[in-house]
Amino acid sequence: MNDIVNNINESLANVNIYPNPTSGIIHLRNTVKGENTYTEIYDLSGRMISSITGKTLNISYLHEGIYILKVMDGNQVFKTKIIKQ
Repeated sequence: MNDIVNNINESLANVNIYPNPTSGIIHLRNTVKGENTYTEIYDLSGRMISSITGKTLNISYLHEGIYILKVMDGNQVFKTKIIKQ
């Protein structure tokens, strides 16, 4: 399996991702640099689905399921699972 899927940090100390589960919109809070937040979304096979800049993500186009969210903010990288309903 891909390192994206294997190395998930379930407990993010500096980043809040809400709501999770979601039906479409995800918000990021407490990021280090704020506006320069870059996020990648991966499926469970490790394939990158999307990349987004900003603190509000619209994932309404994704099918229901579990995805990996990789948030990069400055020199920090956080990974967690998100559930799309």
